[in-house]
Amino acid sequence: MKRFLVLSTLVTALAFQGQANADLLQFPLPSIPVSVNLIAVTVSHDSVGGNDGCNLREAITVANGGVANDCPPSDSSAALTKIVFDPSVAATPITLNSSLPMITDAVIIEGAGITVQGNDTFQLLNINAPSKSVTIKGLTMTGGMSPGNGGALELSAGTLALDNVNLHNNTASVLGGAVANVGGTLIMGNSVVGPGNQAAAGGGVASSGSGNVLTISNSAIYQNTAVGSFLGVGGGVFVQQTTGSSISNSTLAQNSANADGGGVYNGSSSTLTLNNVTLAYNSADADADAFGSGGGIDNAGGTLLTVTNSLLVQNNNATAAQNCVGVITSGGHNLESGTDCGFTSGNNGDLSGVTDPKLDTTLKNVLRSDGSVTTVLELLASSPAIDAADTTVCSTNDQRGNTRNGPCDIGATEFLGSCGDGLIQTTSGEVCDDGNPDDGDGCSSVCAEEDGFTCADDGTGKSVCTSDNPPPPAGNGDGGGCSLSYSGVAVGQWPLMAIAMASLGSAMIFRRRAK
Repeated sequence: MKRFLVLSTLVTALAFQGQANADLLQFPLPSIPVSVNLIAVTVSHDSVGGNDGCNLREAITVANGGVANDCPPSDSSAALTKIVFDPSVAATPITLNSSLPMITDAVIIEGAGITVQGNDTFQLLNINAPSKSVTIKGLTMTGGMSPGNGGALELSAGTLALDNVNLHNNTASVLGGAVANVGGTLIMGNSVVGPGNQAAAGGGVASSGSGNVLTISNSAIYQNTAVGSFLGVGGGVFVQQTTGSSISNSTLAQNSANADGGGVYNGSSSTLTLNNVTLAYNSADADADAFGSGGGIDNAGGTLLTVTNSLLVQNNNATAAQNCVGVITSGGHNLESGTDCGFTSGNNGDLSGVTDPKLDTTLKNVLRSDGSVTTVLELLASSPAIDAADTTVCSTNDQRGNTRNGPCDIGATEFLGSCGDGLIQTTSGEVCDDGNPDDGDGCSSVCAEEDGFTCADDGTGKSVCTSDNPPPPAGNGDGGGCSLSYSGVAVGQWPLMAIAMASLGSAMIFRRRAK
């Protein structure tokens, strides 16, 4: 009975949560049938057969059509299985003893912030579900190691959608330190890949194989590495023999490759498009052995690589600045700090040779509009990228989920102002903004609320800050035999006191007249 109540509660909560978040997704997820088989993970340990609750390993076994006594399905005849996690599990990472069972059937895993970690000796999860769709949401995966492909995740067949997934510190000997697509369609949105993932090709993400498709949107891929003397290509993303792939509204920064393509490597027979991408501070030939090029992009035999509305800033090889190597097709409205991408200033809105693009050099973790965290490089005030993109191909929202203003900005993020401009930007970490950079007035020089003050939006996006301990009203000083003792009446209580005093006075007059 208790287990039934837990499942019922989770079903109700997920129904409300799904409705509330329905408009936040900005990339195509598989449609969900009405009938769902719900399995609740109730314990964080990885042992099997303890009869003390359902763990993730057992839940996947049931999702594949198997049996686990601790994981009773809510509706085994349903078309799709959804794995959810009891709130009691959220506080403790799930530490695996070995690779999870291969997923072979359609399933949705709702992580709700759960961390799944390995011990750097095995791959975490493989998806081999031909003609089926698998979705993983709200999960952090770390500590995976594959002797082949995909340290955390490998897609062998089927469609895999990743939403609000964080993949860091995973390793693969060949493809995709974090995730490798070697047999299907990989859709990644609202996710963070990095730091610390590494592989021989595609330190962060790799997609290789005829007919495979890679789609990345609203995501951050940073501080990943392509290592090894054999390959060492594609520090952030490696694409080969993959057609119709795209990266949009995403930041690729501070990735490195021992050989080619610090940010992106587009290999043979591949087509790839970049739209509203910030590609900055990536490096090739990271081991400085004089073999390696394309700090930002290396189009090494790819059929077509098209770049639109994107920033390519201060990428380099071991000896010099280098944003691009290979033939790059401009879709217009790009900004490049150098000239090697082949863009021409004034041609189709491109800006080339911009020595100071006014792009922040520090990666920042900021809140997305849906409450999740992403990592960005923000435009600074007066950047030439502001209002310089092609609005007709800009997405409605930027990487953070903020609405793009028209005309929209080049790169992954829209410029939303800065501290002291009188506009509260919560996604930039501002708690308040009173229109000046001064301390001591309630809202500090870093737009944080100061002690002893309460700040509120005045309805226009600007903060009005008031002291929690205001001085007493003028004219009520000591004297005349009556001392005023001020004890810190809160803001907003003075009018109430005045009304009370006035009412008392009226009552006294009324009583005097009544005599």
